[in-house]
Amino acid sequence: MARQISRREFLRRAAVSGAAVSFGILRSRGGFGAQRLSLDPAAVKKFGASLKGSVILPGEPGYESARRVWNWAVDRYPAMVVQCAGTTDVQRAVEFARSYGLTAAIRCGGHGEWSTCNDGMVVDMSSMKKIGVDPNSAVANAQMGLRVAEFDHATQRFGLATAVGQCSVVGLGGLTMGGGEGNLIAKHGMTCDNVLAAQVVMADGRLVEASERENPDLLWGICGGGGNFGAVTSIAYKLHPVRELLAGTLEYRAEKVADVLRLYRDFAPSAPDDFSANIEFDSPSEREYPLRILCCWCGSLQAGERILAPFRSRFGRIRDRVKKMTYLEAQATSDFPTATRTSMYDRSRFIGELSDDFIAALSRDLPPRGTFGFMIHYHGEVTRRAGANAFPHRRAGFNPFFGALWQGREPNREAIDWVNRMFRVTAPSANGVYVNYLGDEGDARVHAAYGPNYERLVALKKKYDPTNFFRFNQNIKPTT
Repeated sequence: MARQISRREFLRRAAVSGAAVSFGILRSRGGFGAQRLSLDPAAVKKFGASLKGSVILPGEPGYESARRVWNWAVDRYPAMVVQCAGTTDVQRAVEFARSYGLTAAIRCGGHGEWSTCNDGMVVDMSSMKKIGVDPNSAVANAQMGLRVAEFDHATQRFGLATAVGQCSVVGLGGLTMGGGEGNLIAKHGMTCDNVLAAQVVMADGRLVEASERENPDLLWGICGGGGNFGAVTSIAYKLHPVRELLAGTLEYRAEKVADVLRLYRDFAPSAPDDFSANIEFDSPSEREYPLRILCCWCGSLQAGERILAPFRSRFGRIRDRVKKMTYLEAQATSDFPTATRTSMYDRSRFIGELSDDFIAALSRDLPPRGTFGFMIHYHGEVTRRAGANAFPHRRAGFNPFFGALWQGREPNREAIDWVNRMFRVTAPSANGVYVNYLGDEGDARVHAAYGPNYERLVALKKKYDPTNFFRFNQNIKPTT
């Protein structure tokens, strides 16, 4: 068996060798969107010549890397990868796929298992990285090939930011359309709550605008409804002044896990909007301080120090890495970087409370090697936007995520068992699942991801994509 390593060890390594596997809900080559179509080589050549980008076919140079997503447990072989250079390329790709009966998977950053397919077309927008920032109106117009770090660096040139995620290499498009967690959600809402308008390629190849003036129902739907309605090529985001923060990690020893989590639970209902305090934990065999609170305070430094005081003073020896820093430094501190050629199995769901049973289980059953977990606290502005868009999870609470990592062909079964145990212990207070953390887990979980907005989303699907062309996602079927 390949040696199992923790997520933190991955962060210290460069690309590593390994092979993909299939385990549990994760999908490999067979059976997912499979189709066996013979395409006319002349038609493919003509299509490729019409693009500013390129078409990569099986057996051609670059195909192996082009077909991959980050999680190597997702191992699929598309009939072609269309690397789009702009919106017109996306339109032509959709038109070609539609004409030849090809299924199409839309790719922004390439993290999700839905951005590749067997035997169909991958519409790859990862090279579409244009961004324009207007500091006077505090708006950024961004193409969907951008990743979070690229967006942050462009907006921070003007001392501006919006509520994007902590993982620097995640694609901006998928993050936004699924919701978008991050350090600023209590202050400014989810990423999707900061969307002003979008350009969307529909299933017939038309380019439409979704805004308050044009197709407002489509704008509502793409903000939390995933990629169900079209291929979003660019988004206008509302920006906010953000330069310096009090941020970093407070790290605790394994024997203090229960005490820290109880304090965290008691503090959560009164947490101010300026404060983000999320939990991360790793195997104690890998770290001296396996439990961390990732802190981000947007207000005055003095007020932030008062908020943090109980977490600093009650638990003996801790490692305190919280200090004044720039927004970009804060994003890097709470980053969830990823290495290549890595397989992952994960489970997640929203919970309304940190129960005594959950705290006891986590403190008694600490993560084994090759596992990690984090937990996002939902409070503040994100909970005040019910109905504003399709993102349904507006109650105060927590979103725990448990992951198992491995290299090579042999799954890390000890780690996978721990992930499943932690997932089970959260069941009594479960109230939905974040669509961006959801794997291929069945219709019931898809309904849970869209919550009370599901029926309205079905109606939108019937209107904008009645044939379900855009179905490589957490799919909303155009039927009741």
